This record gives sequence, structure tokens and C-alpha cells, in this order.
Amino acid sequence: MTNRFFTRKQKTAMRLAYDNKCALCSCILPDGWHADHIIPYSKGGKTELSNGQPLCPSCNLSKSNKMKKELRGWQIRANKVLCGLLKRKLQAKVDVYTGETPSALISAGVGSGKTHFAANFANDHLLGGDNETFTKVLIVSPNTSVKRDWSDTFLHDFERFINYDYKTTSSSFSDERTRNPIANDNIIGISITYHFLANNQSTLHREINNKTLIIADEIHHCGDNKSWGEALSYIGENAGFVLCLTGTPYREDDNKIPFVRYSSQEADSGYSLVCDFNYDYSMSVKDKICCPTLFKSHEISADKTTLEEKFKVHSSDKKMDRKLIRISRGQDVKASGLCQLWEEGANKLNEIRETHGKNYAGLVVCDDQESASNLYNYLCNEYGGDFCDLVISNLTDFDSNKSKDLKKSIEIIKNFRREGNKKKWLISVKQVSEGVNIP
Repeated sequence: MTNRFFTRKQKTAMRLAYDNKCALCSCILPDGWHADHIIPYSKGGKTELSNGQPLCPSCNLSKSNKMKKELRGWQIRANKVLCGLLKRKLQAKVDVYTGETPSALISAGVGSGKTHFAANFANDHLLGGDNETFTKVLIVSPNTSVKRDWSDTFLHDFERFINYDYKTTSSSFSDERTRNPIANDNIIGISITYHFLANNQSTLHREINNKTLIIADEIHHCGDNKSWGEALSYIGENAGFVLCLTGTPYREDDNKIPFVRYSSQEADSGYSLVCDFNYDYSMSVKDKICCPTLFKSHEISADKTTLEEKFKVHSSDKKMDRKLIRISRGQDVKASGLCQLWEEGANKLNEIRETHGKNYAGLVVCDDQESASNLYNYLCNEYGGDFCDLVISNLTDFDSNKSKDLKKSIEIIKNFRREGNKKKWLISVKQVSEGVNIP
């Protein structure tokens, strides 16, 4: 029988392995941090480095030997449908509709819990699960922030290791290490981006077999980039099953998407995808899983005469044209009318925070990086640097590891969604999009 508590030597090695940071929230470990059993000791977890992680007291207490997260109603219904499809399609060995590897498409609106649903299905059908069918899982998603969220979901909800930092130099992705460089025995798969997949499809193809489950998150993106769809189709031909997820089961075009069928008729908004289970946004609002969204329109006009007087130039002057372009891009926040919109949004957020508590924040989505940076600088000058955060780096290209700004962007999003975050606003261009989890 192993000891209940980690030794001082084990704790030192554990702390160094995580760079003196909490394994869950990444804060600097305080005095009195906890050496935690990843698989709880009460559930048979061993007191070994491969089953240990350093946690701050807050994270360890919230973890507290938790049991499997309960499924929502729609997730239970979808899981029943998916398990039935899996059984029938595995028996057929090929999808009778697409002629490809057996697959299923599950559509669920934003914020309804697609990630946990799919992770629960994978957990049940991987080694050690209640319905053991596969030996490893490959998860593909649109950007780096989302691929890390997949890893966090498997670890936090099911105490399973998914590596989000896979390198193709390894002989097998099932042997790769996670952020914990010690615990490589419990890894059951990897989480990558479509961009990474397209650049490394030959290597990954050799790792896929009929005991591999592939989860293709937000698969409609494979219609945006031809190389993404081709790469997914190539590696998926050897897989045992492909679980496709989307929150927007339609496209304006009918570009080919692997493992997906279009309906026979063109919809008003484009082409609809044929879903094996559909739980749309209106259903999630009705079930009180998601909040209703209200879009308010605003009309802002700029007095050209006033602007001419301000810049002391005539409207026919080319300098005036350049000034107006700067205003339209938000470089002069006050002149462009953004200030008026901002103040109205800020007042509304303050009302919500006063009524419902401080754990509410706002998101500003800009057209381009220049506009986002200008607004950020304006707000910092007006309210101070602790008022908002700016995220503008392209997370999709993070796999190239060419820019430190990319890692910084991921950390900003992670810190912003942390409970107790004091910053009220996040300004972004395309970083905080579908799949990025900010409760």
C-alpha cells in the first residue's frame, strides 16, 4: 500500500516541473500550496509523481475529490442517439451515406456544452471507460485557445490527460507528455489545430487506426480552408469513428466538408448540414442554459464641417481625407463616435454588476487590430491599465511557435475568465470567438 502523503523530495520535483505555478489556474504557488493526487487517493490513485500536481489551496479545495460532472438533459438525449449510431455504424464498418469512415454530426448552440458532451462520450468509450471501444483520441479544433480548453476539460472533468503540446518528433502521440512532463503514463490522446493537422497530416496518418476516435470540433471550418478538409479526410480514413461537432450547421456555399452531408434543398441562408442530433441556440435559451442575446442598433453621424474646423483644412484637401479615414478606423475614438457607444455599454455593464455581482464583464469586438489597439489605448488613458485587456494575435498560427505574443494572448484569455478577475472589458478582433470558453 502506498503512502497517503507525498514526500518532501516528491513535492520539490512536482513544484519544479510546473515552474512554481498551480497546475489548474497557473497562479504562482503560495506558501502552503497542496500536493494533489490527480486521480484521488480515495479512488485508488497512487502517491507517485506521475499522479501528482501542485495546486493552490483554492483550486485544491474546489477539486475536492469531485465525482463525474452531471450531464444536462440535451446531453443525455444526444449521448443516447450517438451511442446507438456508433453501434450500428461500427457494425457496418462504413457510413452508408458518405461512404467514408463511420461518423456522426452533433450540432449544439454556443455555450450549451458541446465540449463536455463530447469529452464524456470519449471518456466512456476509451480504455477504462464503461463502454471501452477505442484506445486513443485525436481532437482537432480551429485555434490554440480551444485546443487547450479540450485538454483542461478532460483533466478537470474526467481526470484524463490530453496533450495539447504535441510534437511530431515523437514516435507515437499516445506516448507524448502533457504540460506535466512527469505524467506521461496516463495520456489517452492529443489536441491539435486544423492548421497543425494540415502541415503534419502524413505523420499523423501513420498514428491513426480503427481503435482511434477522432473529434472534429467546429467542423464547418473545414469548408473555409480546402487544405484543412483534405487533411481531415486523409487521416480520418483509418480511424474507427469520427465525431463531428458544430454550432452553425449551415454554410453560404456548398464547399465539401469531410464526414458531413448537405441537405438536398438549399436553405434561405445557404446550405444546411444534415445533423444526427440538433440542439440549437433557441432551445438552450428555453432550457435556461444560455442567456438570450439582444442586438441594439445605433446610428452615429459626424459633422463634416466641425471636423474641418477641428483639423483646419478644407474638404477637398487630401489631408482631410486621410483624417476622415483615421476617424473611420477608430484612430480618433471621440471623433468617430466610438466614445458614445462605449459609454453606453459601460453604463449598462455597471448596472449588471451592481445587480448581479462583480463576476460579469464586457467584450468589444473590433474590425481590425489597429482599431482594437486604438480603443485599448484610449480606455487605458481614461480609466487606467487595470480596466481592460487587449487580445489581437492570431491563435490559429500558434503551432509555429514564432511569436511570444501568441502565448501572451492565450494567457490573457485564461486570466480574464478566471473567477475574481478585476478587469471589466476584453477588446479583441477574432480571438474570442466560437469555442473559446469564458463562463
